[in-house]
Amino acid sequence: SNEDDDDDNDDSSLESGSSEDSDDYTFLFRKRKTSSSRANDLMLQVPSMIITSPHDAVLVQVSDVDDCIEHARRAGHHGLALRRAFDHRQLIRRHKLNQLIDKFLTAVFSPSTKEVDGRLSPLTVRRLKIACKATQTLLGGNVSLWARWSHEFSKIPGGLFLLRPYLPVRDPKLPRHLYEMILHKMFTELEQMLINPKNKEENVIQHEIQDNAIDLFLEALRAWGPISSLRERSKLHRQSLTESDDELKGSSQIRLFDEAKIALTVRMNQSARDYLQYKQDVEVDEAHDFSNDVNLPAGITFDSLFDLETLMPSFQARLGHVDDTSNRVYAIILEVLAELNFMTGAYTECLSYYLALA
Repeated sequence: SNEDDDDDNDDSSLESGSSEDSDDYTFLFRKRKTSSSRANDLMLQVPSMIITSPHDAVLVQVSDVDDCIEHARRAGHHGLALRRAFDHRQLIRRHKLNQLIDKFLTAVFSPSTKEVDGRLSPLTVRRLKIACKATQTLLGGNVSLWARWSHEFSKIPGGLFLLRPYLPVRDPKLPRHLYEMILHKMFTELEQMLINPKNKEENVIQHEIQDNAIDLFLEALRAWGPISSLRERSKLHRQSLTESDDELKGSSQIRLFDEAKIALTVRMNQSARDYLQYKQDVEVDEAHDFSNDVNLPAGITFDSLFDLETLMPSFQARLGHVDDTSNRVYAIILEVLAELNFMTGAYTECLSYYLALA
């Protein structure tokens, strides 16, 4: 029937009480039904009635979009409320989209109200990933919202590691102190993971988690450095791959080249064009090798997203506070200082830190 095809009347996206979610948190990542996106179509589907008296006849609209949104909100279905606002934003009169977005993200972060073994179900990694993926669509070019929610993610273990790929680097460009805060928080979390592991016994899974966290932190540091350093890094990795025999090309070489290529592409092209757009409706740019692009400025550039003069001394101070030079934290700080010197063109100092690592 027509009612079954109508996305607004179809609440099948609301999972049953026995499922992990009781709300539609993933609607942003599904392709929008074009029929439900038209304001005129919705107006035709809204029920109406005529009230008559001996002297007057009044046409009454039973409900509107704001009523549907309010009904979903009162039921605690903030995902459904936001979906209805997305599909019919031209008809919203009483609700503000930013407030609905705030309620949606807060709901995704909130623990489940279902009890598991007598306890509230905690925030899952899956829901945290949903929140991260939704930020580009929901926050767009609003710097203050990015600042607010970056701080919220920083309160959750691993939150910033998952959020980092979605943070804007060009449109908009966030304040430098925010990128610096994120790097410091990531490093502090990494440091705690290495010094005070939950599992005191060494095991393969624990080492793999630690290695992945280290890679993600260093990837963020490199991606937010000057564009000139990304260009040079891309050239170096490409040259290394070209000169190596096929048998000697390691997965780490390929990964680092791809990482530099993607980071440079994002710094050149990232935009807020998918703001308030369904993810499936937005075309994704493929990574492009910009290392030889004639439009890139020559020489060392001073366009890092963080302040090198602030970050360098802070990690040099951290190095002086490490007592055991054999632990992994000491090695990570050495690599950070090597990367920061590479960004400034101080290649001799960069090499000295890498030699110290060996």
